[in-house]
Amino acid sequence: MTLRQIYFVIIMTMSTFLKTYSGSKIKIPDYDGECITKLPVFFQNTLQNSRENILAREVAGKVRLDEITNVVFFLVDGFGLKQWKTYKNEYGVLEKFERDGYLGKLDSVFPSSTPVALSTLHTNGLLPAEHGLVDWWLYVEEIDKIIATLPFAAMGSSERDSLLKIGASPSILLDYTTTYEQFEEQGIKTRTFIHENYNQSAYTDVAYKGSELVTHKNVNDLFVTLFDELTKPQEQPTYNFVYWGAIDAAGHKYGPDSSEHKQAIREYFTALDEFFVEANDIKNTLFVISADHGQINVDPEQTIYLDTVAGLSELFKVSHNGNQILPWGAQREMFLAIKDGELNKALGLLHKAIGEHVELVTSEEALRAGLFGQTLAKHPDIKSRIGDIIVLPKDEKTVWYHHPGEEPFSLNGQHGGLSDAELKVPFGLMRLN
Repeated sequence: MTLRQIYFVIIMTMSTFLKTYSGSKIKIPDYDGECITKLPVFFQNTLQNSRENILAREVAGKVRLDEITNVVFFLVDGFGLKQWKTYKNEYGVLEKFERDGYLGKLDSVFPSSTPVALSTLHTNGLLPAEHGLVDWWLYVEEIDKIIATLPFAAMGSSERDSLLKIGASPSILLDYTTTYEQFEEQGIKTRTFIHENYNQSAYTDVAYKGSELVTHKNVNDLFVTLFDELTKPQEQPTYNFVYWGAIDAAGHKYGPDSSEHKQAIREYFTALDEFFVEANDIKNTLFVISADHGQINVDPEQTIYLDTVAGLSELFKVSHNGNQILPWGAQREMFLAIKDGELNKALGLLHKAIGEHVELVTSEEALRAGLFGQTLAKHPDIKSRIGDIIVLPKDEKTVWYHHPGEEPFSLNGQHGGLSDAELKVPFGLMRLN
């Protein structure tokens, strides 16, 4: 048995729980089981008429996977399993997936956040510990800045891709062979359907390498374009990644129980309903629907700001350039870099001040327990990107920090944590005809 095989035997026998500073246990994502990390391989295997993956075994006998020449993957940002269950009786397409296909559930990754989950899907299932893009706000030691990852902008800048102007390379986001490049090597054509606003950005340049980008202006344009592409003559197996972000955006701004969020859901699934009426004669195509995460209601007025914890900021690590490294991450999970020798003091201050509202985990323990996935091939900067302490708010609480020049947190919906509402996503499959 090789060292790698021994390693994976060990991790498979480890607990799926992470012990916190207070002694509580937190369940971590099922990375080795039914998880979104397994989707890219499932899609590739399906197009190659192979069943050698855990998801294919899960759906065996429920949806035919033979002779598939097209996979269409609807990634509905923020439409978690909870949302599916809430709205499944309101839209015929959701009922159709359950009645004529299969509905299961998958775990997302930690943090349950769009940049993290999408980066896993775009790198053929790499774990967060491997690809290293572990949040929306990310401390990047190489340039000594907290950056907004998908917009590729430093904290304090609202200009998309502004980091390019200081010479920062998009490779600090992702520097791996993409899903699409790997599929191409296997003779699989790939198409990515995204809104025209996301076309030609630093993130798309590194995340979608190898894929044909097909843009649209609105939801109706999306499905007209998709139908046109699916009904063209086809020379090779094709994977179609169809991303939609408006539902998540409405949930963030107004809350996932708001009328605005419901309207965003209505617009998308009404259009998807109409698409399937038109697409009924499309053969040898597997339609899959899932999400990157769910979402919960939060009250921004009740956000706990870590700069109110007396004495804490004095313990923040100082960078190689002499800059104090302020907390980063997001409001459902925060990362703190602490000076050498001050870890226990920082944990004590946090526990005393806000321990009833949060769970505290050392980043070292989180990495060892597999919160970001168990792997030998960790990202070279993973330790600096997750700091020394991870703060996980309980229930629907949020935490943040008053960063200079930044507005206070004001969203009414958020995700990133480990609650079922944030972590569990649907896994719907259907084959027409």
